[in-house]
Amino acid sequence: MGLQMGVQRRWRSRTPQDGVTLIELIIVMVLLGIISVSVMQRNPGDLFQLDAQVVQLVQDIRLAQSLAMNGGGNHTIRMVSTTSYEIVNGSGVQVSAVTLAKATISNFSVTFNGKGYPGANTVIIALAGNGLTRTVQVIRTTGAVVAS
Repeated sequence: MGLQMGVQRRWRSRTPQDGVTLIELIIVMVLLGIISVSVMQRNPGDLFQLDAQVVQLVQDIRLAQSLAMNGGGNHTIRMVSTTSYEIVNGSGVQVSAVTLAKATISNFSVTFNGKGYPGANTVIIALAGNGLTRTVQVIRTTGAVVAS
């Protein structure tokens, strides 16, 4: 009877007051460790850095647009190299220059008139780095700048 009672107690279902066993806790910790390692394979800093450079490009495009609208005449923001771009005024004088860190940029040139409208076409600019790509669009009809 004593042996039978021990078997029954061993395999009975747990009550809400029972805790977890050490083995269950270790298994959960090991699984969380494996998941963490697999998720962190891609360096999240790369994504954050690329997104920060997209934000900087959007702000610089809006700066060129604002300079043009505030009586400064046409202003152009354009690619200088695959890792840099500049803002120039209507006379071709450089207003600002930016070099990107760990990212490349597609060929682009956007000229804003005194009303803040870009040239004839919507411009799509691609920024790429570490296998990731983000785009910035300058909408022709409104001059809006949209990042995605």
